[in-house]
Amino acid sequence: MTDTDDPAAQWLLHVEAWEKSGQSQSAYCREHNLVKTRFTYWKLKLRPTELRRQADSVSGFVPVRMRGNAASGLTLRLPNGIAVEGICGDNLQLAQELAGTWL
Repeated sequence: MTDTDDPAAQWLLHVEAWEKSGQSQSAYCREHNLVKTRFTYWKLKLRPTELRRQADSVSGFVPVRMRGNAASGLTLRLPNGIAVEGICGDNLQLAQELAGTWL
């Protein structure tokens, strides 16, 4: 660590040293007497784009492309068989009122 009072600069040195070390984050923190949650906080704060890239690759989410008319909105099917189609933000209040009438 440097003699600077800037915590970001100090943590950046640790993050860079950890990246070069080849160690796991836990092992690096143990070796340097660092609190792992603080290390993680600063790593993510100092490398936000890297975090987004890693999160995208392991999130489990996949892109979805809509086919057909994606603007048609939602459909509410009531137990009595009535269906209200095309529900969107513009008519949500009306759809709620209608559903309340039938339920």
